[in-house]
Amino acid sequence: MELKRRANGHDDRPVNPHAYSDYKSIGHSTTLRADTNNMTLIQSTLEQLAKRVQTRLRKKDLFAGGVQLTIRYHNWKMITKSRKLLNPIQNEEELLREARLLFNKAWNEEKIRLLGISTYDLIEKKHAYKQLDLFTYKEDEKRHELNETMIKLQEKFGENIVHKGWKKQEEEKG
Repeated sequence: MELKRRANGHDDRPVNPHAYSDYKSIGHSTTLRADTNNMTLIQSTLEQLAKRVQTRLRKKDLFAGGVQLTIRYHNWKMITKSRKLLNPIQNEEELLREARLLFNKAWNEEKIRLLGISTYDLIEKKHAYKQLDLFTYKEDEKRHELNETMIKLQEKFGENIVHKGWKKQEEEKG
């Protein structure tokens, strides 16, 4: 009965003007132009999705406590895999690493039609902490500073202004 009332536009609940800021998840998915099992195309698509999710998380000053990967196959069968994280993440590199881990567990090597990366258990930046490792915290700090600098350059001058060296090397090999 309640569903019927709401479907007809009858809802007596009070309006919360601040509810728009309460995000349950942030993600992005894309339907591929054609069904594929081409790993180069799949990896490239995962990279693009991770970049888009990172951008949306940064705009909202949020970090993710979990990552979910969605695969829709050529026959419309859909599978999702998710992973709760030890430390909250936001940057593209970490999102991509988690998505690849989930993809490797989930993919049955059939042709894919859709890919998606979502984040959940979102945490405001001011509450997002990472347990530092005594032996690697300096490298983590350098990596964080490098990522922040690259993002600021890309925001100011465009996405293609700077890339990490491994991407260029991969393109030259391929």
